[in-house]
Order: sequence, then C-alpha cells, then structure tokens
Amino acid sequence: MTETTDKKKALNDLYRSLLLKLPDVFAANILIDDEETVREVHIVAGLNRNPKLISRDVQSALQAAFGLQVDHRVISIAQLAANPFEAQGQPERAEAGVRIQCMEVSTRIEDRHYHVSVRLRHGEQDFHGEAVCRNTTTQRMHAAVQATLEAVHRFLGVEDLFTIVATQSTTVGSTVIALTLLEYSYAKEDRLLIGSAQQGEDVAVGFVKSALDAMNRSLSIVAGCQSM
Repeated sequence: MTETTDKKKALNDLYRSLLLKLPDVFAANILIDDEETVREVHIVAGLNRNPKLISRDVQSALQAAFGLQVDHRVISIAQLAANPFEAQGQPERAEAGVRIQCMEVSTRIEDRHYHVSVRLRHGEQDFHGEAVCRNTTTQRMHAAVQATLEAVHRFLGVEDLFTIVATQSTTVGSTVIALTLLEYSYAKEDRLLIGSAQQGEDVAVGFVKSALDAMNRSLSIVAGCQSM
C-alpha cells in the first residue's frame, strides 16, 4: 500500500473506533478522499434511537474529537432489530482477555499543583500510578491518564508501551464524555488507540476509565506475549 493509502486506513480506523462507542451503533465505516475529507459515513445501528439523533451524534463526536465537519447528507444509517456482528465476534466489540479494574482514584491540590493517584487491579494484585501537574483543566485530564499509564506499565513490566497523544472532554447529546487518544508501540507495530467513558462529577475517574478503554484489546496481546 502507498503512504497515502496507509494514512487513509489509519484515519478510517481511528474515526470508526470512536463511532463504535456511540449508543446503539453496531458497525461503522468512513470513506475518506486523498485530501482527508470525509465523503461518506455508513452506520449500522439498532432500532432504539431515531436516525436523526444518531446522525447528530456522529457529527458531534467527529467534530468534538477531531475537528471534522461532516455534512449530515453524507451520513447513511441502516437500522436492524439486533446486532448481527455479536455472533461473528466482531473485533471492535470483542471482550479483551485481560481486564483491569479501576479500584480507586484520589486527587488533591497542594501548592497550586494537582496530584492524582490511581489504584488498578488485575486478579488479586493491585498496581499504583501517580502524576503531578499544574492545576489547570487540560493538565488535570492529562495527569489522570498519565497516572493510569504508569500503573498499567507496572502491571505489564514494560515502559513506554503507551503514550498520550491527546485528552479531551466533549459532549454528545446531553452526555459528557472523556476521550483519550493514545499511541501504542509494541514490537514493530504502531497504532493509535481511542478510548471513551462517561464523565461524572469526578473528572479524573472518567479519564482513567477512558484510558483503560483505549488499552483493553492491546493489554491482552502484550500480557500474553509477556507470559510466554
């Protein structure tokens, strides 16, 4: 494949990963031209939501996360009574073999700095991560994810497997969502991963969970290799 084709595929995978996290969306595909403009968006969704609401969610999610303005006329939505991809083990919906739980997130402000501590659990073992930053909205989101990565790297026994590309809080419909974009680099593979989680009153918890959501499938692969 050419460099342009590779880039278009990477963008398609990135955008599709986000759209698959929208309510009642079973499958998604995006067609991008050589100028990286979105020309078509195809969605397979359930019957629980009005197609206009799904279309608006698609527009809002792509605009908020990536700054993409997508005309509603290029979005096509097919609705089915049940998800036909569940039985086929669709990769995007597959459950990871390694599941890490978020057990505790604690934060404090000291000397105008924001401190966040994360405790994760796998099986019967706990792993901790910490981060400190300036007490600003953007830095607090970043620190919550950084503390999560530190704990995950301790669990895996490796360093710098995941790095932060971006963190962002956005609203889809009336729901506030924490978005985390990570870069995953292992062996000869480099990928962008996106995770999302509903953001409650504690912003840090939302970003810890969105970071774990981004890493879930990759954790299975790496943990399996580490145990060989």
